[in-house]
Amino acid sequence: MKQSLEIPGQFPSLNEVIRMAKSHWSKYAREKKKMTESVAWVASALALKSHERPVSVTFTWWEPNARRDVDNCRAIGCKSILDGLFMAQVLKSDGQKHVQQLRDFFYIDRENPRVLVTIEDL
Repeated sequence: MKQSLEIPGQFPSLNEVIRMAKSHWSKYAREKKKMTESVAWVASALALKSHERPVSVTFTWWEPNARRDVDNCRAIGCKSILDGLFMAQVLKSDGQKHVQQLRDFFYIDRENPRVLVTIEDL
């Protein structure tokens, strides 16, 4: 089984999250909860089916420009997306037994930054 969802916008960079965490102990926790719940909401709205078998997850990132390093683009986004898919019960778990492969592709779209997530049974 192969399913996809598109998440509009841009996730904060790892540097931004570190700044949040340093400014107040709960600021990052609130932001992380909001990001995870928004991914779960998109997955639920699309009525994605649950993957019981191990999966490969492909992230296609469209950034508004090339300013951020690729590892900085994906760090928090990847974590929030996998947690949101688990929350929406699309993934059985987000551990290594279930998510066995992660792939990333990066592009520029100044007008429409987004992330396309494709989940595929192995």
